[in-house]
Amino acid sequence: MLRRDFLAETVLVIGMAVMTILGSVIAGLNQDGRPVDWTACALLAGACLILPLRRRRPVVTLLVTLSSLVVYHALAFPYGSAVVPALIATYSVIAETGSRLRPVGLIAAAFLVLYPAAGLPLGVYDSDYAAGTVLVWAVVVGGVVVLAELTRMRREQLAMVKRQMEEAERLREEEARRRTDEERMRIAREIHDIASHTISVIAIQSSVAKEALRDCAACPDSARTALDIIRDASKEAMNEMQAAIGVLRATAGESEPMPGLAQVERLMTSAEEAGLEVLRTVRGTARPLPPVVDLTAYRIIQESLTNTLRHAAARSAEVDLAYDERGLTLRVSDDGRGPTGGTGYGLVSMRERASTVDGWADAGPRAGGGFEVRAWLPAPLEDSGWRGSA
Repeated sequence: MLRRDFLAETVLVIGMAVMTILGSVIAGLNQDGRPVDWTACALLAGACLILPLRRRRPVVTLLVTLSSLVVYHALAFPYGSAVVPALIATYSVIAETGSRLRPVGLIAAAFLVLYPAAGLPLGVYDSDYAAGTVLVWAVVVGGVVVLAELTRMRREQLAMVKRQMEEAERLREEEARRRTDEERMRIAREIHDIASHTISVIAIQSSVAKEALRDCAACPDSARTALDIIRDASKEAMNEMQAAIGVLRATAGESEPMPGLAQVERLMTSAEEAGLEVLRTVRGTARPLPPVVDLTAYRIIQESLTNTLRHAAARSAEVDLAYDERGLTLRVSDDGRGPTGGTGYGLVSMRERASTVDGWADAGPRAGGGFEVRAWLPAPLEDSGWRGSA
């Protein structure tokens, strides 16, 4: 594109220089005065060479072409096509610069008409058709001005239409965003008001039932175990729904913060208060993660430490976070005995959480004893907007 523009401007300059010089030479054959020489050629060529700047520096181009024209005529060179570069520059000022510099172009157009017209009462012209020639020239200049005005008005109209289309698109996007946020908030309210309340009742009633069975010697142990499973599953469901509500509210623009890796210290403190020694290591350079990934990492660590406390009979656990350019690899290991049965609901939940952000999670016995949960969550460095300290 740039090469084509450069070629077009080069052809314009060469063609305009040849035309103005030949036109002035031919005009000088029918006029008494100084013939076209190298000085005239230099003035005409200079006026043409400045034309490629007419869009970037329209006023400068206009001043140079007008100055060249005045000097050309002051040296008594013949009238002719020497005025064409100045006329092109006048058109550019009116058409290209908008309303701010439009008066400059109109003043230049008036000058191009009045300058030759001033020679009529002074008897500068020897031809009997001088008045008619000046009138035709005024019509030509007027036509150029009208054409420039039409071009300017069309460009301003197109610019206005473009702005209106961009504004309409912005309003459509805002409306779509607003509707989406309203729907997310509606879903969050439904989950909170209906499902969360129901599951809370299940959790509370299961605890009440277990207390009622505490002194019942005839009640089978399987009933107590079933109540424990109901209570744990309902609490897990509550955690899941609270996370979902947090995501929905956060994406809908509410300011309530979601838990993330910044709150892992709180999880470790709770585990240590329950008698589990927890060590945390961080490899690579820690950085902010996308909110959903940050929440997922927190939940996996939370579930892992909870399982360790409930089932592993472990004395210590380690939380290892490894950052790289692709994302986060986390590992939660302990020195306990690992799962001893059950449905493995928590492990399934961790895998599902990781898969929702295109990651993975796995768990199993650790070499040398103990149990380990491993997960990888994608968080490309370029998507986080984080570049480290300067």
